[in-house]
Amino acid sequence: MFQDKVRLSLLLLTLYSCRLSHGMWEKRYYENYHRPTYYNPHHKSGQHVDYNRQALEERDEVTTTVKTTTVFDFESDKSFYVHILHKASVIGAGALISRRLVITSARCFLGTKVNPTPLFQAKDMSVLSSIDFATPEKASAAIAFYLPQGRNNSNDVHDIALIALAAKLDKGDYNYIPLTRKVPKAKDEVKMVFRDSYTYDVTVYNTKVVDTERCQMLYEKTVHQNIAFDEEMFCVRNKKFSKKSVCSTRPGDPLIINNKLAAINIYGEHCEDFENDSMDVYISIKYTIKYLQRATDLLRAFTGTGPFNPSFTTRRTILLDANVTEQRALAF
Repeated sequence: MFQDKVRLSLLLLTLYSCRLSHGMWEKRYYENYHRPTYYNPHHKSGQHVDYNRQALEERDEVTTTVKTTTVFDFESDKSFYVHILHKASVIGAGALISRRLVITSARCFLGTKVNPTPLFQAKDMSVLSSIDFATPEKASAAIAFYLPQGRNNSNDVHDIALIALAAKLDKGDYNYIPLTRKVPKAKDEVKMVFRDSYTYDVTVYNTKVVDTERCQMLYEKTVHQNIAFDEEMFCVRNKKFSKKSVCSTRPGDPLIINNKLAAINIYGEHCEDFENDSMDVYISIKYTIKYLQRATDLLRAFTGTGPFNPSFTTRRTILLDANVTEQRALAF
C-alpha cells in the first residue's frame, strides 16, 4: 500500500515537472487601490469621490474641442449686409468684407439739397449689421474712412469707398463675405441683395447681366447722368416699377456670384425713370483688389494691428514700412 502511494506521488511529480518544462508561466499583478470611505448623512452615495485611478484620470482629462468653420451661405446668414450711418442717419448700404472693413459706394457720400457740402469724417460714422437693424445702439464705430479721387479728371466720384471699424466684430455673431475676381458677362445669372422697402427684410433677387452699351444709351437718354462706363462697370436688370413691385436697391448694395461678392451697386435704383427696362450699374470687385490691399496696409500701419502686405515691394511701401517701424521704436 505504501509503495502504491510512493509510485503515485512520483507520477504526479513527473507530470508536474513536464508541465513546468514545456509550459510558460504568466504573471499578473493586481494593484489594490485604497478607497477611503466616509459616512456623511448629508451626502448621497453618488456624491462620494471614486479614488480609482482610471476614474480619476477620466475626471481630470481635458477635452479639446476642434473649431471648424462652416461654408459661408449668404442666404442663411445675412450679417455681412450693413447700413452706413452718418451721425446716426442711414446714408447707404455696404458689405462686410472682413471683421473690421466695409466696402460701399462712394455715391453714398454726396451732398443733398439741404446740405450740399457735407463734411464726412470717420468719427461721425458707424456701421450697423442687418442682424442689428432692430437695435441701432449696437452700431460699430468707424476709425478710418477711405474715399478715392474723382474719375476722368472730374470732382464727381464713380467708385467704391471703404470704412474701417475701430474694433473687430465678434466672429461668432458676424460673418464677412468672401470676394471673387470673376467679372460677369451679358446674360450671366447673378443675385442682387438689397433691403426691401415694404418688408424691411434683406432680400435676394435673381437676375441677369445686360449689355453695357444698351445700358449706357438708356442712362444717357433717360436719366441724363454722366456715367463713366469703364471696363470695371456693368449693368444688371432690376425689377420693373409697377403697383405690385418696386425697386429698393441703393448705392452700396452687393452683387453675389456663387456665395461671393462680385460687385457693388454704384448709383442705386432709377426705376421711376425707366418705362420698360430698369437697370442698375455695378462696379466689379476685381478692379478694386489693389485699392483694398493698400487700404488694409494703411489700416494695419496706423493702428499697429499687423504687418504690411509682403506682395507690395515698391519704393513707397518700403519707405512707409521703415518709417512706421522707426516711429514704433521711438515710441518705446
